Amino acid sequence: ARALATAAAEDDVRRAVAALRPQVTVRGEGRILDEDSAEASFGQSPERLVTATGEATWILFSEDARSALEVRRRVQAARELELRQVELDLGLEAASTYLRLARLLAVEAIEGQTLSRTLAELDAARARRGVGASSRADVARLESRAARDRRALVGAHGARRSAEVTLARLLSRPQDAPIVPGDPSGDDSLPLETALVGPGGAEALGRIFLPRALETAPEIAAAAELTAAAERELAAAKRSLTLPSVRAFASVQERLVEDGAGDSPPPLGPDLGFTFDVPETSWSLGVGAELPILTGGARASRRARAVLDLDAAKARVAAAEQRVEERVRLALLGLDTAYEAARQARRAQEAAAVAFEAVAEGYGRGTESLTTFLDAQTELRVARLERTAAAFDGRVRWLELQRASGAFLDAAEVAELSRRLAAPPPTSTAPRAPAAATPLPNSNDLENPLVSAAAEPGTEEMSHDR
Repeated sequence: ARALATAAAEDDVRRAVAALRPQVTVRGEGRILDEDSAEASFGQSPERLVTATGEATWILFSEDARSALEVRRRVQAARELELRQVELDLGLEAASTYLRLARLLAVEAIEGQTLSRTLAELDAARARRGVGASSRADVARLESRAARDRRALVGAHGARRSAEVTLARLLSRPQDAPIVPGDPSGDDSLPLETALVGPGGAEALGRIFLPRALETAPEIAAAAELTAAAERELAAAKRSLTLPSVRAFASVQERLVEDGAGDSPPPLGPDLGFTFDVPETSWSLGVGAELPILTGGARASRRARAVLDLDAAKARVAAAEQRVEERVRLALLGLDTAYEAARQARRAQEAAAVAFEAVAEGYGRGTESLTTFLDAQTELRVARLERTAAAFDGRVRWLELQRASGAFLDAAEVAELSRRLAAPPPTSTAPRAPAAATPLPNSNDLENPLVSAAAEPGTEEMSHDR
């Protein structure tokens, strides 16, 4: 809808261009005049007259018309940049929802595996109770745990279906058709993770993305276009005091029907022997200039309004720059935090997996209690869920940083960025100012990295490649 509205607004520019082009009109007119007036007109205005007239005008110079065209072009450019903002926001929302769907699919798999393990242990406990090797309390505890695991699985399934419906809406697809991110494969590594592990990685990324965002962000560019429009309007308001409007005009008229009294002029005198005939075709051609002198204060009011509009436009540019810088810095902080959280969650899951294997081995030998086994299983489940959430949160933060910079990166641009971050900084003994980062190529393609869930011990790691 926003794209259609922006395309429709292009008509404002076309109308402003049309005002500067030659205008041609054709007019037909028929009239009846009273007989006395017709006779007294000496053939100039007969009683019945039908004429056809063609007129042409062309604005040779008009500061107001030229200013209107440039202002409308600037405003239209600002509308297109605002549409670009909407497209970027929609892309971020769709990509985030896609990653959320992939995460919920991994969560559903984790919950299903946990339930399967609990049910297997419940069957084993019931078999052991049949031979007197397990108590009724152990069986009841496992039945309660199985019910809770089923509830968690049902909740994960519902959340996943809700994400599918939302993603289908964002992609303009049928909302009853399931959308599956992909088959489990790969790992849960994060984009640029290796380059950002060391100290100063986030700062180096900021030195690249912040100048790029200030240069390419559509929010700043749109505000700049409106500022240029306000400057042009102020210039036109000042020039209107001294610059006249100049236009050329031409007309041609054909008398098609002349009838009744006064249709022919009387003779000029008996000795002259001829009459004065009115030509059937007449034409005129000329150039005119116009400069208003007194307008009742309208021009002064226009200049004052233009000054205020320009000040407001400059303030909007400064505010847009501040918002973009804030958004980039917050995205960098979120990315750094999310990546560190993902690394710690990965370590926690690995430790929980080792602990669970040890407890499960002891529980099988009878040296660990059912309570210890269930606690270890719960800890492993929570660690796997946290690892999955942290991995996907890191990817979302990476997308948010790209959105804040004004363009999403494709795979080639990400590879180039990783190479730049991995390159050692130049050494110099003399102090120097930070070099301006070379902007990365802009791209509308959205990178969709592998999304994955932390793997269960003894099972294949889960990820979802878009």
